Amino acid sequence: MSQASEEGGFALGRALGFWWQVLRARPIGFVIASVFQAVITAGASVWMLAMTAGPSLAYFEALEASGGQVTPEAIGLMGQQQLTLWAGVVITLVAFTFSEAVWLRLFAKGRTRILPTGGDELRVFFILLITFGGMFALLLLAAILAAVLGGIAGATIGAAGGVLIGALIGIAGFVAVIWFGVRATPAAGLSVARGRFAFGSAFARSARIFWPLLGALFVALLIYIIGVIAIMALAVFIPGPVGPLIAASLDLNAAINDPSLQYRLIQEALDQPGGFLALWFGYAVMALLYSPIMAMWRGIGVRAALDFDAENETP
Repeated sequence: MSQASEEGGFALGRALGFWWQVLRARPIGFVIASVFQAVITAGASVWMLAMTAGPSLAYFEALEASGGQVTPEAIGLMGQQQLTLWAGVVITLVAFTFSEAVWLRLFAKGRTRILPTGGDELRVFFILLITFGGMFALLLLAAILAAVLGGIAGATIGAAGGVLIGALIGIAGFVAVIWFGVRATPAAGLSVARGRFAFGSAFARSARIFWPLLGALFVALLIYIIGVIAIMALAVFIPGPVGPLIAASLDLNAAINDPSLQYRLIQEALDQPGGFLALWFGYAVMALLYSPIMAMWRGIGVRAALDFDAENETP
């Protein structure tokens, strides 16, 4: 594909509307992917909540019993809490990987398949690791440089100069993270479309469409924020324990005054007969509501990838 067609093929409106194009062309596949994502990601989320609620409550109770003092017992419970939290994160990441592979097969190849292929899931998983790992590494590097160089500047030219240097490095780090994330956006879609790992190719070729790609992602972010606000407002009315849980999460004063509130609500829900399934149902409903927003976000990267490889274009 020529460079001119690569540069001219990607357009903001076309990218933002690609999810709707897929929905109109393959509505059954879109519904299947939405339901599959809702079922497995909600299940993983509730499993993580079930794993972390008990250790988290025990930690907060130990902290309260000691009058806010961090005792050896509290430290041990905090370690257990963090261990279960990270285990839950891994489970959630695996579930997200499987659901994302289903979506990308639909968007990039026009195929509806929920059974794992192995290759697509591994490619998506490693691209997620590289993308978020790279963004985290850039943030960490910026934080280290800001602390070291800001400290040196503060000792040589004064505190104000040190703060300024640290702030500028922090801003540069934030810009670098955005740059890396935008450049990596088409990688998963291109890898699934080609049937092989294509992070390097996507990262290199996205340089030519960086600004329209950034613009599309920025508009999608604004729509996502509006969508999240609307969905959270609706979620409080979901039958079962999820509604009160969402309402509690939106009450910042309650969260500050009682950090264990959400964990207590989760544990109380899990202790009820059918509590796990009730939580699962509520989170699945939320996941279904999120599907169009996430599909739009996903479609931007896939649209860019398909413009790189016109022979794979769908629908």
